[in-house]
Amino acid sequence: DRGLLLAVSGVDGSGKSSMVHELESWFSRNFDAEVVHLGKPSPLFITLPLRPLLYIYRLVKGRNRDESVDLATCSGVNTLKKKNGLIWCIRYLALAYERYRLACSAQKLASRGKVVLCDRYPTLSHGKMDSPRIEAGGPWFVEKMRAFELHLYEKVPRADIVIFLDVSQEVAVKRNRTRGKKDKETDDEIISRHNDNQ
Repeated sequence: DRGLLLAVSGVDGSGKSSMVHELESWFSRNFDAEVVHLGKPSPLFITLPLRPLLYIYRLVKGRNRDESVDLATCSGVNTLKKKNGLIWCIRYLALAYERYRLACSAQKLASRGKVVLCDRYPTLSHGKMDSPRIEAGGPWFVEKMRAFELHLYEKVPRADIVIFLDVSQEVAVKRNRTRGKKDKETDDEIISRHNDNQ
């Protein structure tokens, strides 16, 4: 009676979304298939107010695009050090909660017989894409948030199958240039994320 929870992960520009789209088309011929995006989940009622607050905070701080890399995919020591303040720690914690809840929902759909295809999936590899972000060594309240963030990622149900796509840096950059994505990453951002998440 059980379905399947299948996740496609990999570096930016590796073809995750294209693969998920193809899998959905293939599975849908014979099964009830559904796609969920665990990299950038929609905000929940409890986390929704944080989005405009974070936006206002970034405006007040005068951060430009180069300094405000996407939370869901940013990694690397320098980026993390810039974003280990209280506001960002709260957002990282909210993102962990959103991913946990969505992963649980995906697991429930699979338990009811659906084939659930996940575009990206949470990992415990700290500092990598879709993983815990809050760094150790902060004040006691940041340490508490870090512990709870890790707890949420540890509670994420395991996928039945994970396909990890790997491409060269050159291919990732080339694919990104042809993506029809609004406000997409620059070549430098793709190279940086590729190196950080390799």
